[in-house]
Amino acid sequence: VDTMIDNLRRQQATMKSVKRKSKNKDVVLIDFKGFVDGEEFEGGAAENHKLTLGSGQMIPGFEKGIVGGKAGEELEIEVTFPEDYQNEELAGKPAKFEIKIHEV
Repeated sequence: VDTMIDNLRRQQATMKSVKRKSKNKDVVLIDFKGFVDGEEFEGGAAENHKLTLGSGQMIPGFEKGIVGGKAGEELEIEVTFPEDYQNEELAGKPAKFEIKIHEV
């Protein structure tokens, strides 16, 4: 029952922008573009993407690279796709992501 109540709270929660550095559990609104071997790759870009930091939605290191960023900032992070990543062309490869934070 407690789990169900927590889920309902999260689903019904209203978001409010904050003017501070982002931290785990914050929802950020971002644009991102990913590059492998200097080339943009299919499925590696999005605009106005809502992401909950620390949720594990993205590849390891992606969300951690955004923690501490503020609205209006542009970041560049480097991560490595997991060896067992579903897209074999990207599995195990290093990638660079350009990220613009619109809102925290």
